[in-house]
Amino acid sequence: MRFPLLTLLAVSLLTLLASCALSGSKVPVPAIRPVPPLSAEDKAACSDPGVRDNAVAQAEIGRQRLALAECSRKHGRVVSQYQDIERLSTQ
Repeated sequence: MRFPLLTLLAVSLLTLLASCALSGSKVPVPAIRPVPPLSAEDKAACSDPGVRDNAVAQAEIGRQRLALAECSRKHGRVVSQYQDIERLSTQ
């Protein structure tokens, strides 16, 4: 009982696909816009200031936080650029 059902399903799908291929209607393909390149500043890897020997811990924490803040801003700019591109491509 199962074999005829699968066969019927396969034939139905093939018929559907064949009729779509022979219909002659062309579906317009949206134009692909190239993604603009990132700025050199955003393309560069985030810096890792590391930990200096014999440095004051509070100063090292401050340096790490500044580096993290800059990396977060860079990430935000990149995400914003790609969201703008995505928004424009769906219009």
